[in-house]
Amino acid sequence: MAMLSSPKAVGARNMEPVSNIEWRKWGKDDPLYGVSTCANRNREGSRPWTLPEFYEYGAVHWAEYYPQWLQYGLNRDSCLEIGCGAGRISRALMQCFGAVYGVDISPDMLALAKSNVTGPTFLLSDGRSLPVPNNSVPAVFSSQVFQHFDNREIALDYFREVYRVLRADGTCMIHLPIAVLPLRRIMPMMGTVQNRLWRATEGWVRLKAKAKRWLISHRNRRPFYLMLQYEPDWLLANLSKIGFRDVEIRLFQVTGDPGEKFLDSHVLARK
Repeated sequence: MAMLSSPKAVGARNMEPVSNIEWRKWGKDDPLYGVSTCANRNREGSRPWTLPEFYEYGAVHWAEYYPQWLQYGLNRDSCLEIGCGAGRISRALMQCFGAVYGVDISPDMLALAKSNVTGPTFLLSDGRSLPVPNNSVPAVFSSQVFQHFDNREIALDYFREVYRVLRADGTCMIHLPIAVLPLRRIMPMMGTVQNRLWRATEGWVRLKAKAKRWLISHRNRRPFYLMLQYEPDWLLANLSKIGFRDVEIRLFQVTGDPGEKFLDSHVLARK
């Protein structure tokens, strides 16, 4: 497939997400650990990531993701990866797709990716839109990204962009953490209380994140992680509203570091 010509973002909001602050800082301070946050793998840890280990870990994960996507339905002509970072999985994607476009908000992450991964086209994003034309790719992938947005509106902006750039019948596979509030259907009143407590906790975490971002911007403090979860009902309702069909949430085992297994959750959808 020929390279996309004159990539440009269309249709998303102009304001950059505040979560770009910590991710650009990760790109400067510790890009490998920022992408793969495993115990003692930071630069000051007992076994910091080496580049070969980092890319091999990405290959292990892609080998576990790929069969799930194939089973759902996948056109391997080309793929756009949201939040490619230092190219941890981009290298493996090149073994399966005719062309790969890696998008990230960190110039430092992209510079590392370009230096170590041959083949993909790496593009800088504003963190809310995808810098490629409408109907340009048949596949969109993302891993360990949507959980770090400041709020779900950013995720919705990205899902709208995914729909825009996908060709007809194109599919996406997006990793994101799933949260289920079990009392909602069993005991409606307790479900309401549970939901309010969850939202209050999220609000408190977001308030702390705001303070940490100020420290990063004004005191050069270390970056951090904000973790966001998604309810299945919310995903199904909003993706259907955007226009996606055959929306499916999958849970399957993936390999951690140094080799333990854990459950990972992904949403798959078709344009």
